[in-house]
Parts: sequence; structure tokens; C-alpha cells
Amino acid sequence: MVDSSNTWTLVSLMPELQVVRFTQPSLCELTDRGLFDQMLDDLLVRTGKGGVVVLNFQQVVAFDSCFLASLIRAYKRYEKLGAKFVACHLCDDVRMVLMVAGNKQPLDYMLNYVDNEEQAVAKAKKLLRTVDDGSGAQTDGK
Repeated sequence: MVDSSNTWTLVSLMPELQVVRFTQPSLCELTDRGLFDQMLDDLLVRTGKGGVVVLNFQQVVAFDSCFLASLIRAYKRYEKLGAKFVACHLCDDVRMVLMVAGNKQPLDYMLNYVDNEEQAVAKAKKLLRTVDDGSGAQTDGK
């Protein structure tokens, strides 16, 4: 399933794995009036607990502080439900902002950054196979 807006295209690879391909060079949450926040909330519901959302920034060269704040808020919501982001195709300027913006650790680490979408999907599938069995030990969910 493919869904698109002026700012991104959503691709559903499987219910628990969704891909967001940003289509604009500048992401401005203030201009989009909360659309990014709403889209990420919708994807969290769609992917469910333990799901993975790939964020493909290939077309992006900049974003505003409101977008960054939305991304951080979404990360916290996802983390509570065991869901994850995998980001790819970050240009040097955007990656630098994410590296210095992290509070306890760089945000590019929190976003499970890899170089391209193929690697991101492979990493996402690997994360989906890793299931927490409740004891804190990680097991392979195959």
C-alpha cells in the first residue's frame, strides 16, 4: 500500500513495517501544522507494539526546530511501546544537527541510522525478529 502527501510518501511493506519517504527538501512542522506528528501517531497505531518505521531522508537538506521536536516526541512515544525508527539517507548537515541535538546520546543513534533504504529495511526486519521475552533478555522471535 502506498499513501502520499505533499511532504512524504508512505509505503507499507508489512503491517508492522512502514516506510516514510520524505519528498520535500525542507521539513517544516510549523508550516505543516502538526501533520508530521499526526502521521507518526497513525503509523504507531498501524505498526503496533514493537513495530518499525523507516524514515528515508534522501530528499531532505534541512528541517526546522519544530520538526525536530516532533521527531523527539514521537521517539519517546515509540520507545514506550517498543517500536523503533530506522533512518537513512541523512545528508551531512542534517546528520550533524541530529548528532548535537541528542540529550543523553546523539539522535542519529536513537534513530538507528544506516546509509540507504535497502539497509534500513534489512535492519528493520532484524529488529522485528528480536522480541523481548519479558525477562530483559533478547530472543530471536522466529
